[in-house]
Amino acid sequence: MPEFVKVSEAAKLYGCTTQNLYKHIRKGNLRTYHRFGTRVVRVDELMELAEFVEPRGDNRKHRPKI
Repeated sequence: MPEFVKVSEAAKLYGCTTQNLYKHIRKGNLRTYHRFGTRVVRVDELMELAEFVEPRGDNRKHRPKI
């Protein structure tokens, strides 16, 4: 697994929307870094967040239609 992932990829790994992940970033629960010309998140920090905070929201684009 890579050390850094884009915020959109991190949201998929965490199981929430990108908007919800940006809320965690604004609150200071998750740090971002500027690498490769874009904003990225460390995977190990994302997994730490997942241990303490339950993800909210889901990616509606990939939700099965009923």
